[in-house]
Amino acid sequence: MSIRAGEPFLLGILNVTPDSFSDGGKYLSQTDAVRRGIELLQSAQGLDIGGESTRPGAEPIPAGEERKRVIPVLQEIRKEMPHAVLSIDTYKADVALAAMEFAGVDVVNDVGAGNWDPAMWGVMKKSRVGYICMHASGRPKEMQVNPQYDHVVKEVRDFL
Repeated sequence: MSIRAGEPFLLGILNVTPDSFSDGGKYLSQTDAVRRGIELLQSAQGLDIGGESTRPGAEPIPAGEERKRVIPVLQEIRKEMPHAVLSIDTYKADVALAAMEFAGVDVVNDVGAGNWDPAMWGVMKKSRVGYICMHASGRPKEMQVNPQYDHVVKEVRDFL
């Protein structure tokens, strides 16, 4: 399956975190996470896996902890479903690189748009994977502290 610009592509979301806003804590075991990921791939076109919550107010975690959460899950899902489109949800370049090298992800979903870890641009430039560039008004710790937009669509478009 391939992703084409301008066409919808449905990604299932799997948060391997204790504190995500929607499913935090549900899939901390590798077995539960892999089972849920495979379930999601039965109806979604791809799967986006994240190991650090970026909900408003969330605290960042070290890259090593994030890798420990996501890489084994990505590897097992890749083994079970070798043709699945897999995405890593991270703003950290070294986590993205590890997901490419050790799990063969197809897409990097970067909520920081390359701004939270400038090394992301170099990693992406050398890679052959897709890139989802997200917009966020600040980092999770302060993103909901008085966000203001005069023309939200124009401002996000200008940012991107």
